[in-house]
Amino acid sequence: MSATLATLVDRARRQLRRRGRDEGGFILVLVLGIIALTSIVIVALLGLALTSLKIAETQREIARRQRAADSA
Repeated sequence: MSATLATLVDRARRQLRRRGRDEGGFILVLVLGIIALTSIVIVALLGLALTSLKIAETQREIARRQRAADSA
């Protein structure tokens, strides 16, 4: 019984070691995916912010022209 238990423990240890080696590059791929996703989100938010600034400037100019036309 003891020999069988030792064999099972050895087999489990070998499988754990093998798993660790087989999935060594997984973390790299995961980190690269997270970086890519974060970059896409940042670019989208930056585009949104720049578009909002352009729209605000255009609305400010339109309001200025309307006030100038109303006072004339």
